[in-house]
Order: sequence, then C-alpha cells, then structure tokens
Amino acid sequence: MVKFTIVAGAYDALLSMSTFLFDSSAHSIQLLDQFPGGTKNLWVTRHPTNTSVFYAIKNATVNDEDGSEILSFVVDKAGTMNLIDRANSRGEDAVYVGVTDAGRGLAVVNFSSGTAVSVPLQADNVTFGTTNGPTATFMGSGPDPRQPASRPHEIVQYGDELFVPDLGADKIWRISRSEENTVWNVSGFIQQPIGSGPRHIVAKDGVIYALHELINTVTAQTIPPVGSSTAPKLLASFTTLPGDVAPGSEHGVAEIMMPPTSREFPEELLYISNRNTSPDPTLRDPRGDTIAIFATKPTLRLVRQFYTGLQQLRGVAVGGDRNQYIVAAGQVDGGMAVFERIDQGRNLRAVARYQGEGAVQLVTFAWM
Repeated sequence: MVKFTIVAGAYDALLSMSTFLFDSSAHSIQLLDQFPGGTKNLWVTRHPTNTSVFYAIKNATVNDEDGSEILSFVVDKAGTMNLIDRANSRGEDAVYVGVTDAGRGLAVVNFSSGTAVSVPLQADNVTFGTTNGPTATFMGSGPDPRQPASRPHEIVQYGDELFVPDLGADKIWRISRSEENTVWNVSGFIQQPIGSGPRHIVAKDGVIYALHELINTVTAQTIPPVGSSTAPKLLASFTTLPGDVAPGSEHGVAEIMMPPTSREFPEELLYISNRNTSPDPTLRDPRGDTIAIFATKPTLRLVRQFYTGLQQLRGVAVGGDRNQYIVAAGQVDGGMAVFERIDQGRNLRAVARYQGEGAVQLVTFAWM
C-alpha cells in the first residue's frame, strides 16, 4: 500500500488550502487538513529536497491591508499544515512562486504590478531571509482588452537565467543575475505572437515550449544565447484544444508540465490542461475538459486528448514515487481526481476521484 500526501490551493475566499491523502491501493482520496484563508491561494510549490516543506501564494483581496504574501509551511506525518513564516510579495496580486538555485531561494511574480521579486531562504528552507532580494519590473501591453499592461504569470529558472512569460506584453522576459543573486537585470525577451498572452512555459535543451492563454496554442521556439541578436526560430505551433469544442465556447489554456524521462516513461512528453471558461454551462463538454498530451521528439506533435470529467480544469501536477500520477481538479465541477500515466505516459486512466469536503475551486497542487 502506497499513500501520498497532496497539498491543494483553492480559489476560494473562505478556505485557502487543504491536504489530501491519496491511497493508490484503495484508489481513494480523503481530506486530512484545512487551512483557513480569507483570500485566494493561486500557487503552491514544494521544496525540491525537503519533502515536508512547501510554499504558497496568498493573493490579496481588495480590503487586505497586508497585501499579497508568500507563506512557508511544514506538513507533518498526519498531513497537518504548520505555518512557519510569511513575507510580503512587494507587489500587487502575486500569482506564482517558484524555487530557484536548487532550493536556496524563491522567485515570485506580481500580476497586476508587473514585477518579479527574489525571496531569499535561510538554511532551514522554511525561514525567509532578513533582507529583500532583487526586483525586476516589466513594461508593455497588447491589443487584447485583457492586456492593458504587463501581466507576468510565472517565473522559471533556465540555467543561470530566469524566464518570465508576460501575458500582458506578449513576451517571455529574460532576467540575468549577478553571481551572488543580489542584482537582477532584464537582459532581453523572446517575442511571442501579438495578442497571444503567454501564460506558462517549459524550457529544456535550448527549446522553450510556451502556452498562450488568449489563443489556446502551444509553441516550440529556439532559445538564442543571452545578449545575442539572433532571433528565436519557431519550430512548431499547435492548438491545445480538441477538434470538437462547442461553437461559441470560451477557453483559456492553463498549465504545462514536462515530467522527467525514465525507464518506465522513456519519451519526453508535455501534459497541458485545457480550461473551458464558458459562463453558459450548455457550452461545456459533458466529458469534461481535456489534458492534451504532446510528444516533443523529433518534433512537437499531439499524442492524445484525454477527457478528464472535470469542468474548468486548471491546476494539474505530476507526482508519485515514479512520477506515475497526475492530480487535477475542476474549478467549477467534478471535484479532484488522480490519473495514472499508462502506455509509457502516452495515455491516462482515472484511479481515484473525490468530490467531498475541501474539493472546492481547487486550482493548484503539490505532491509532498
């Protein structure tokens, strides 16, 4: 019997986070603990080596005088969340926190203020540094009404650089850092299609895979050397949506993941969550939203559209002791589910579903 603890963040003003126990033998999910929020939690991420530590974004409400915050937690063996430290995000509407430098620091993006900030970690991995880290500010806008200004949505380390997809400016910004990570410089950008709204990315082996929320596409581009005048080369571009979406329905592609390859999963694959955001429920597919599976070699290509039974699929995360599972949730219906990667990862099958207490508006996950 193998059991896994999963942390879930909610887009819910009353309940911010929950922990769940997934029992892979019993094919069951049960609620372990809940953390009252009073605000929205838009992202959680686990420390890469200390599997009892995770970090969360507290997205401020209009009347919250504390502003957006980054929170650190320790999860005990019973699945109870213990808040250890908190730090101000130094910006408006923080939406993402990522671990950098093999767990020695954090990086955060503030959606509405168009900034990214560094948050140093002390040696215990859960206490934040006593001094503020460097900051980067982005400028720009796009033709879509949802692009009035810079809207950074994620920050990802690639080598010594940091990449920031900017949904508002149609760019993936490149941040160069000093050796001690005390200075950040916006050293350039990788241009994205105008009006596309780049949301989240994966970068590996000189190629960047980008999701575009406003036009529901995934692209593959080369990454030019930093400071180079060489333009990135577009290698491939595909819609992420299945071919039979309802006419008039609205969509916004959400997450992208590339699990590491292994003997069990030898092929490099991308898992992309599609999200039907139509306010009219008659325009939603009764089979739920899909996870689109793409292969990257020798070129980007669609492998499968897997219907999840979840409505407005947003948060997804790969986990398990062999990265053999994907947890996902429907923000408006369907609760949460765990899917097993089968056929060497080229397909999925549902192994557990849960629609009980705590499975409300879940949008982000971390496997502990």
